[in-house]
Amino acid sequence: MTIGKLGNSRVGMFQNPTAFTRLRNSAAIISLLASSFYCTPAIANPTGGTVTAGSITITESGKTLDVTQTTGKGIVDWQSFNINQDETTAFHQPSSSSITLNRINDVNPSQILGHLTANGKIILINPNGVFFGPNSQVDVAGLVATTANINNNDFMNGNMKFSTPGNPEAKIVNEGNITAKEAGLVGFVAPDVENSGTINAKLGKVTLASGDSFTLDMAGDNLITVAVSGDLKNQVASNEGAINANGGVVTLTAAAAHGIVNSVVSNSGTISATSFKQHDGKIILYAEKTGNSTATNSGTLDASGYKTGHKGGEVDVLADNVNLTSTSVVDVSGDAGAGNVKIGGDFHGQGATPTATNTTVEQGAIIKADAITSGNGGQVAVWSDGDTYFGGSISARGGANSGDGGNVETSGKQNLAFRGAVDTQAPNGQDGMLLLDPTNIIISNGVARSLRQVQIAIGGQTVDGDVISCGKRNIRCRCNAL
Repeated sequence: MTIGKLGNSRVGMFQNPTAFTRLRNSAAIISLLASSFYCTPAIANPTGGTVTAGSITITESGKTLDVTQTTGKGIVDWQSFNINQDETTAFHQPSSSSITLNRINDVNPSQILGHLTANGKIILINPNGVFFGPNSQVDVAGLVATTANINNNDFMNGNMKFSTPGNPEAKIVNEGNITAKEAGLVGFVAPDVENSGTINAKLGKVTLASGDSFTLDMAGDNLITVAVSGDLKNQVASNEGAINANGGVVTLTAAAAHGIVNSVVSNSGTISATSFKQHDGKIILYAEKTGNSTATNSGTLDASGYKTGHKGGEVDVLADNVNLTSTSVVDVSGDAGAGNVKIGGDFHGQGATPTATNTTVEQGAIIKADAITSGNGGQVAVWSDGDTYFGGSISARGGANSGDGGNVETSGKQNLAFRGAVDTQAPNGQDGMLLLDPTNIIISNGVARSLRQVQIAIGGQTVDGDVISCGKRNIRCRCNAL
C-alpha cells in the first residue's frame, strides 16, 4: 500500500462497461403536492388541547393561541394542531431549555401554514405526519417533529425513547422557514422526511432521519439515534432546499431496516455547515448499510472555513451505493488548513467508517479540500469494497504561504476506473500524495503519461508509472497509451 507524489497532473482512464456498470441515481425524490397529499385545509389554530403533565395554560385571542408553561416540562394532547397562514401559535416557557411535548390525535397530517414560536423547545408528535407550508415561519429554541410516540412517564423522567411507530407511510415535510436559536436542534424523524424550504440552526444540529422510532439526547449533545421496525417498505431522507448550521452538524440519515427496503438519502439543494466562531462544521449523508441503501449528492455540501484563521470541517457520504453526480460540489477548504472528506469510506476502507459496495464520482463533480493561506491540504478518501468509478476532480492543495499538499485516495477494493483529475500541489511546502489501490486498474490513452508522477499499489506490489507496460499483472491497457 504505497502513496506516491502527485503534483498538478491529470490521469486519463476509461471505464470498461462490463467491469464497471455506472450507478444510476436511484435517489429520485418523491414529489409532494400539498394540494393532493395534504388535502385537509387547516381551519384554525390548534384545537382541543388537554394538559396531561406539567403546569400549562392555553388561551386564545383572535388569531393568536398562547400556550404558557411554568414548569420545565409539559405535555399537551391536542385534537388537531394546524396553523393557518394568518394565525400564530406561541409557546411561552420558563427558559430555552424548557420542553413542551405536543401529542396530536388527528387522522390527518398537521398543517403549519402560519407562525409557530417558542422561547424553549417543542416536540410535535403526529403519527400521520406534519407539513410546514411554503409561507410558514417557525422560530424556536429547538424543534422535533416526528411520527413516533413516547410514554408520558418516560418523557417526564427524561427517558427520551420514542418507541411507538406511527403510520408507516407518513411524512414530515418542510417547505417553509424554520429557525432554531443558536446551538439549537431541528430534528425530523419519520419514514419519509423531506426539506425543500430553509432550515437554520447556527452552531446547532439539523437531523433529517428516516425511521419510525428513535432516542433523543436533548439534555446532552442533541444526538438522535434512529431505528426502524419491520413495517416500512420505503425510506427517504432528502433535501432540495437550504440547510444552514454554521459551526454545527447536519445529518441526513436512514436507519437500517429489516428485509428489502428502498433506503435513500439524497441532497440536491445546499447544505452549509461552514466554520463559525472557530467551530468546524460537519455534514453527514448516511444511509445505513442494508445491501441496497443509496446516498446521492447532486447539490452542494459546504463545510468550509474561508474566514481568516478558520479551518475546514468534515463531509461524509456513506451507503451501500454512493453517487456524486456531475453537479456535485463538496467543499472543506479552510484559510488555515483544510478538512476531511469521506466518500464511500475512509482511507484503505479501514477504521469504523462504513464502506460502500459501489462508489461513483461523475465527471463534473468537484471536491475541494484546499488550505487557502496557510496549513495543509485536506484528506480525501473515495472508496468502495467493490467497484469505484472516479471521473471528477479533487483539489487538496497546501496553503499559498505555507503548508503541505493533502492526501488523496481513489480506490476500489476490486476494480477502479479513473479518468478524473487530482491536484495536491503545495506552492511553499511538500506536494501531497495520491493513492490508487485496486485489485484491477484500467488504463487508457489520452493523458496517461502523467501516470509517471504516480505510484500505483497493485496486488501488494508497487508499479511506477514510468515502467507500466502491457502484460503487467492486473493491468489492462492500450500499448500505445504510454
